[in-house]
Amino acid sequence: MRSLVTVVAALTTAAVAFTATPVTASRADLSACDLIPLVRLKSVLGQQNITILDEAPGTSSADNTSGVTRSYCNGVAWTGVAPKSPAGVRRAAATGRGAAFAIDTWVPDEASTYVDKWTLGGFSDLVELVTNVSLAAVIAPNLPEFRGARVRVLTVVGKKFGGDGATGAMLTPRNMPNVRGVGGAWWSSQSQAFITIGFETSASKATVKRLNQLAGIGVTTFGLNPLLLR
Repeated sequence: MRSLVTVVAALTTAAVAFTATPVTASRADLSACDLIPLVRLKSVLGQQNITILDEAPGTSSADNTSGVTRSYCNGVAWTGVAPKSPAGVRRAAATGRGAAFAIDTWVPDEASTYVDKWTLGGFSDLVELVTNVSLAAVIAPNLPEFRGARVRVLTVVGKKFGGDGATGAMLTPRNMPNVRGVGGAWWSSQSQAFITIGFETSASKATVKRLNQLAGIGVTTFGLNPLLLR
């Protein structure tokens, strides 16, 4: 997803509504934009308007050489008059009147003859990346401001069960001290499904509580355990 600074023109477009559709982690044709209803997403982010800037529904095919179905949903939300300049966008983020969000999902493509490429390697590589290297490496491409000099790692509250796992992070952008990025990743080693949810807005609104609220909706609809982060 393009950062808040680069979406000024898109902010003037009409909002795109999307509704939640129950899915399971075995579905390879799901869309990340189906996981959180528009009204709930606006409510949790504390904004009045929303638009989707970029999305890709999951597609499945026998010749999918990655062996995994990937879906993503990137957009922005804002309150009041849409900012008309880069400076206005920065102010909207810093004051909590603007937010950017990203949802990404990965599920094994059971129709693909290359599904073992994901189940025997790709899935564990992604888990390794977010747990031992950098969650921002996965979320930052969709939330460009989700890169910071200061990083607070989020951990799971309580015990994990079975193959469920989760991790998260909160970052302060180097050049936007009043903005925060917060995001998390949830997965199941049994279904080998993986989801990330992240957003960036003002320091006062980019809270772990809001992230857990989004996970309670989106991760649950995705068919995984929305383990709480702190």
